[in-house]
Amino acid sequence: MATQRRFPLRAAVAALLAVVLLDRAEAQVPPVQAKQSKIDPKAAQVLRQMVDFCKSLKSASVEITTEYQGEWGQHGPSLMSKVMTFSVSVERPNRYASRLTKGKTPLQWIISDGVKTATYMQYFGYTVEDRPFEHSRHSRRLPNGAAALGEWFLMDKDLYDSIMKPVKGSQYVGSEKTEAGECHHLKFSEEKGSFLGEEDVTWDVWVLSGPQPLVHKVVIVPSEKRLKHTEPPVIFETLEKVTKTFSNWNVNPNLPKETFAIPPAPKTE
Repeated sequence: MATQRRFPLRAAVAALLAVVLLDRAEAQVPPVQAKQSKIDPKAAQVLRQMVDFCKSLKSASVEITTEYQGEWGQHGPSLMSKVMTFSVSVERPNRYASRLTKGKTPLQWIISDGVKTATYMQYFGYTVEDRPFEHSRHSRRLPNGAAALGEWFLMDKDLYDSIMKPVKGSQYVGSEKTEAGECHHLKFSEEKGSFLGEEDVTWDVWVLSGPQPLVHKVVIVPSEKRLKHTEPPVIFETLEKVTKTFSNWNVNPNLPKETFAIPPAPKTE
């Protein structure tokens, strides 16, 4: 007669006890808490008002001056500053023109008539694409990722969510007088900056108060650890700060057709 192998009672009890203790241990482990964002309701409200107003515009034009400040250590650390101004015009849904009017940078212009998009960059030449302006595609050619910030206020359909997604903290600093008039001063911090593509970025924005809450200035400051920034057209060993000033806003203008006319290829010597 074959003998049956029995699972020892002691082993069975031990196994059951282990399962019970494991379940209790898992139940007692506190769940990992997602880091809470500290969003100032007033700052979020002003930013939302600005976004909603810009989304209501059919067309606009503005001068955007960008100043980069940093150090270049090729021949020893030395402070550097680079300033450039672009004249930007937009007309919904996809007509776009950005022209360099002051300063030096490889990019001279990006122009889209809503069907084609032409780009001219010194040293890289002239190109025409059979597609309308796309922010996610063409803004990368603007000087530094931060330079696209101005266009976001007019072209991005989900601008508010795009701005707030990486934000971990915000503050309504207060109302301040600027050269453009009374402004709301807002401060935001990000663990991973969407504008410069680096970690630990803070940025301040000044929004005009009144019936047209347009952006007046944006200052982007990296963390205390210095950023390596060696991508053209701005070459720094460390990038300390980016300041963007928006001036000469013109909302809902009747822009002439030549604003978005695709120009011929520039003549080369």
